[in-house]
Amino acid sequence: MPRAGLAESTLDVVRAAVTDEATAARVYAKTTVIPGSPCLWWSRAVAGAGHGRFWLGRTGGRDVVVIAHRFAWALAFGVDALVATPMLGHRCDNPLCQRIDPEHVGPSTAWRNRQEWLMRRHTIGGPLRDARGAAGRSRALRDALRREPTAVSLSQAMIDGLRVDAAQLPLWGLPAALGDVVEQLRIADGTVGPQDLYPVLPGAALAGGGGDLDAVPSGVEAVVEGRAVAG
Repeated sequence: MPRAGLAESTLDVVRAAVTDEATAARVYAKTTVIPGSPCLWWSRAVAGAGHGRFWLGRTGGRDVVVIAHRFAWALAFGVDALVATPMLGHRCDNPLCQRIDPEHVGPSTAWRNRQEWLMRRHTIGGPLRDARGAAGRSRALRDALRREPTAVSLSQAMIDGLRVDAAQLPLWGLPAALGDVVEQLRIADGTVGPQDLYPVLPGAALAGGGGDLDAVPSGVEAVVEGRAVAG
């Protein structure tokens, strides 16, 4: 069975984190629920591929930073399940999404991710068409959420990266891929909180402190899709 290549010292930090209640509150504070959007939005540090980054702690004099949705997976299913899942994919095409759900974040492979990207990259108004690229789009949406965590702010940030598609649209309306999202975001209402969308193991939570800079400082160990990478 494929396994994520994590050092044992890193795994010790992750194991401690998923049982530390103090970290749960810190993670929830970095996620945002937007009425009308089924995603659970990460609103803090963003890695190079557009995924959320989360500081867990230190080991051997090094900071340990994890990809946020991988940590959410460990929180939901345990560290052993994370180790046994080298790659997770976003079915929602939203790298910021933290929702562990078959329609959002689930097990994948490099081949499957590539095939899904090929199938959806030309969908007019779809996330993969964003001219800013995955990281640029994620940072723009993250910034919009931090300025004003509302449906209108988020939908405007989505549209900003799809100006080329907008120029191709018929006068009578947006395509379903973009129009449905924008319409749902603008008219929906709700009171669900991040803690309601995180599937948490019984008695488990998340650990750590740390900053929110996007850039991984020199000497930081970043766990990227199951691989420990020295920054």
